[in-house]
Amino acid sequence: MTFINTASKSVVDMIILPSIAVTLLSVNPVWANENQQQAKQEFSIPALPLNEAINSFIETTGWQVGFVTAQTKGVQSKAVQGEYTKEQALKKLLEGTDIQYQVVEENSITLQKRTAKGITTEMLLAQAPKENYPETVIDSAEYDGPVEQEDLMVSGRELSGYNILDSSTATKTDTPIFDTPLSIQVISRAVMDDQQVIRVEDAVKNISGVQKNFSFGNLRENFTIRGFSTDSQIYRNGVRLPRSSFETSHLQQIEVLKGASSALYGRIQPGGLINLVTKQPLDDARYSLQQQFGSYDLYRTTLDATGPLMEDLSYRVNFAYLNQGSFRDYVNQERIFFAPSVSWKLGERTRVNLALEYTNDDFVIDSGIVAEGNRPANVNRSEFMGGEGDFATHEGVLVDFNGTHEFNDNWSVKLAFIYEDRTFTESYLPVNDFGNDEYHRGLWQVENPRQTYTTSLNLNGKIETYGIKHNMLLGGDFYRHEEDSDGCVGPGQGGTCLPWPPGTDGFDPYNPRGNAAFNFDTSQFPSSADYNWHAPSMEEWYGIYFQDQITLFEKLHIMGGGRYDWIRQQNELRWEHLFFTTNESSSLDFGFFSPRVGVLYQPWEWLSVFGNFSESVGSNIGRSFDGSVLEPETGIQYEVGAKTELWGGRFSGSLTFYHLTKENIQALDTVNSSDTSFYRTVGKALSQGIELDFSGQITDEISVIGSYSFIDARITSDDQAPGNIGNRLANVPENSGSLWIKYDFPFETVKGLTIGTGTFVSSYREGDNENTFRLPGYVRWDAMVAYQFNAGLTRITTQLNVNNILDKTYYTASNTLDGSPRAGISVAEPMMVMGSIKIEY
Repeated sequence: MTFINTASKSVVDMIILPSIAVTLLSVNPVWANENQQQAKQEFSIPALPLNEAINSFIETTGWQVGFVTAQTKGVQSKAVQGEYTKEQALKKLLEGTDIQYQVVEENSITLQKRTAKGITTEMLLAQAPKENYPETVIDSAEYDGPVEQEDLMVSGRELSGYNILDSSTATKTDTPIFDTPLSIQVISRAVMDDQQVIRVEDAVKNISGVQKNFSFGNLRENFTIRGFSTDSQIYRNGVRLPRSSFETSHLQQIEVLKGASSALYGRIQPGGLINLVTKQPLDDARYSLQQQFGSYDLYRTTLDATGPLMEDLSYRVNFAYLNQGSFRDYVNQERIFFAPSVSWKLGERTRVNLALEYTNDDFVIDSGIVAEGNRPANVNRSEFMGGEGDFATHEGVLVDFNGTHEFNDNWSVKLAFIYEDRTFTESYLPVNDFGNDEYHRGLWQVENPRQTYTTSLNLNGKIETYGIKHNMLLGGDFYRHEEDSDGCVGPGQGGTCLPWPPGTDGFDPYNPRGNAAFNFDTSQFPSSADYNWHAPSMEEWYGIYFQDQITLFEKLHIMGGGRYDWIRQQNELRWEHLFFTTNESSSLDFGFFSPRVGVLYQPWEWLSVFGNFSESVGSNIGRSFDGSVLEPETGIQYEVGAKTELWGGRFSGSLTFYHLTKENIQALDTVNSSDTSFYRTVGKALSQGIELDFSGQITDEISVIGSYSFIDARITSDDQAPGNIGNRLANVPENSGSLWIKYDFPFETVKGLTIGTGTFVSSYREGDNENTFRLPGYVRWDAMVAYQFNAGLTRITTQLNVNNILDKTYYTASNTLDGSPRAGISVAEPMMVMGSIKIEY
């Protein structure tokens, strides 16, 4: 490491690299000969946090010490009292820690973790704008800690980086991705900014095996991972949240854990989970204001402010306002989002955090278009099949309290509690399929309040026995989700919901408003007293889990663990119909153990190979024809793969092979009923395939993120519909992939100019499990250009993105869960232009 020589001791401003902050402390050098180095002197340094102890060591010895503050944070030194040589005193200070020293030159040393893999300061600083740090600081201090995007700062500014080296989603511990025997991919804030991501779906398209699933427009986030739906369940900081649409302005990164993951998370779909990691309060003041504007009257304003409120107390405020139209007729959305949070440090080893999120959405539910024959109908992609007065509202509040306490350097505990209260009001005219390409519209009016309570407690400890390192986790959680839905179905008249006989609306998909007799104004939402449909439900579970990550010889990593869940699910349905009245209730109670084991070996510093086995249990929220709760889905996965980290961690990639089976898959019950309100379970399905992902920097100027996925997902057993055996699962392409490349111009004449371009491709997908129609494949081409410059202490970025440059017509998914697939096909956006101006200081 190059040290800065000064006339007296100085502390160089903290330079926060990708996940680290390097602090250089220097004094007037005392160049000594070998005899002087061996001379003893008096030391009186008490046991202190290591950062403070090193300060005392510098004052006593006159040595120069360079170290990574992220590595020494929370590390306690030994006391040094008595006469020692300088080297003896240093060794005693570091005794019992994971920190070692390396001599740079006479009287100059660096500190680093013993497990360093060769990630250098120079390599990491290459990701930062050169004007933001002193050139003389760059050299070769090694680093092996986790890369946390919140620490990507130089002189108070957040850096760009496509490659993330650490994630806690897979293990709930601070384990580098390279050392984890599981498949996990991360979308960084830098990627989201370069692609101007405003929805979660815009980000995860960069990850292999993840496709957008049907979501009624902007009603909820729903995806398919490794061939299986996520059932609209999204995780926030490792906590499951029910169906909703999430804001992206306050996200630091998005993590996707592939495969059956019930060993830590309980009820989950076996394809994997998507975890949204939010921004946290910082100790350094930073402010950002961005205005975006785009096609179809899109306007979006975001604000991000963070910094200290007082000593040991930091805050963060995120705000977003969105107002946008759509290429779809009558479709629009307005959103207000506000998320304040505080972080309070109660001593050196205790921190508590409190966050609030408020969301208010007004939008139109969009069921898409219908199928005709074996493909989507050839209607104009702007044609809206619903009613002109369709609307929906969503208001939600989330409270998140969590805290961590470190008992010592090796043991810590974390407590978390989340309460969420959301209310959805939906009033729209959905299209229903009556076979032979005959479609009719009905009425759906629902008020749906939801409350979710969840709490967890995790104990994490690190021990070493006979040279074997253990990273142990023991935890438990509780989850309860309640819904109380009231609504009506039919052509409402005077606020009364009546049955709707088929064939009365004369619906024509090619002219949905021209000759439709059914023109009920959905904006005239009836009062709750007029409702004739009531369906409360409750789901809760208790879970305990354990995990041990064992490291042998610094090359072999063995992970084992499991979880047991006690699960209860209750459904109730009261339906006052013209011809009959129903009052049904059902419940399901069961327990399930979900094991997971994995092994990873690193034959070389840059390569790791791994394999794992895991099981999962998932939720089936639908109602069967006989009124009973559907049996839960279960999954089993076998996976092998390889990971690589190149160029000191600036670039990483993974190649994975998996074999995943799932039983009791929820599907529409077209065998017993033509009503799209009833479901059944398909016996068994198999998904197996290959996934390739890579991201990072190829050179200082070129950043890249890309993926490829081959998925063979088929029904292998179905007693009720044996004709479906061998069919491909709906909404799953056999081949899909993406490639995005960004180039930062290094030339002085165009300094600050960035260009980027990418393609996203997919082969055809079956529209339903019966394989009666297909969604065609597509190739989408996007591009961006940005220019960044400084005005005093302010950084200004102007940017322009163009998506779907070739204006291709394609379809994202069909409605396989909440309605008839042939009557709900989502249409993708045509060419979309988005500009922005961002000010940071």
